[in-house]
Amino acid sequence: MAKIAGHILIGRPVAEVFDFVADTRNEPSFNPAMAAVELLTALPIRRGTRFRARMGRAGMQMLVELTEFDRPLRLGSRTTSSMMQTSGTLTFASDGDGTLMSWDWQVHPKGWIRMLGPLFEPLGNRMERRIWTSMKRYLENTAARSITRPAPQPGQGGARRTCWAKKARTRARNPPPRAHAPLASIVPGTERAGGVAVMSDAVASVRRARNRCLPHKPGPQWPAYSR
Repeated sequence: MAKIAGHILIGRPVAEVFDFVADTRNEPSFNPAMAAVELLTALPIRRGTRFRARMGRAGMQMLVELTEFDRPLRLGSRTTSSMMQTSGTLTFASDGDGTLMSWDWQVHPKGWIRMLGPLFEPLGNRMERRIWTSMKRYLENTAARSITRPAPQPGQGGARRTCWAKKARTRARNPPPRAHAPLASIVPGTERAGGVAVMSDAVASVRRARNRCLPHKPGPQWPAYSR
């Protein structure tokens, strides 16, 4: 048996961190080793809730069961897979405006994993800290992105932006004519039709996008071909 323990300070409220960790379906958002998680029991999440997780490209499955649920202070779980069984608790404590989260796991390796012997515990501790550090960054960065810009006050350009928005909608409904071009230059294979066609803004936009995508000279991203 190996003991995996540690703690980390997360700059988010304790209830928010607890709720996020309790729902294992959130883990793929910060743990790249976990491909998908399925909820096997009915909501709400509580003691006895079970999840099925799929790990990596090989698709190894893990069953996760919550064995303790004392919101927002203590969360216990048992995880079983073909490689190991892990049981233990997470505790959450307020630390100023943040949360001190601690973990204490007992890991029982199975199969070839047991051959790691004394190396398993330091490797496990390193991997566990890497996962929770990734979650810390995810929660703190998500909170930073959710801060919205305040609405413009009167006299600060709001009316001007509204005016430009109205003009844009008007131009979209009634696109002005652009330069005249032969019909064949717009629709290939119509040389015999003759005449000219008026390009709309939409056609002009497509042509500009096409021209931006075409290479103008050989380069690393566009290999040159000899004929």
